[in-house]
Amino acid sequence: MQIESYERYWKYPELAELRLTSPLESASPDAALLTVLQRAWRIATPWGLGAPGSDNEFDGVASVDIGSRFAVPGVEWMEFYVTDRR
Repeated sequence: MQIESYERYWKYPELAELRLTSPLESASPDAALLTVLQRAWRIATPWGLGAPGSDNEFDGVASVDIGSRFAVPGVEWMEFYVTDRR
């Protein structure tokens, strides 16, 4: 896993945005999504999932605004994005 970026959130400067990237090395998009969901549920529950994209892309959001609970204190919002980009 690598840190792609870290910066203060423009709308609320007391918050920060941290972007991480990680290769999944999955055999198929379905397997990649399953791996991501299994890992995401360790961090927060529940997740709102978006519709699959045309290029086997998936995304999900967890937020205190929709009732998500986070394992990491202080986290209020989290998003993941799965693509076959290498």
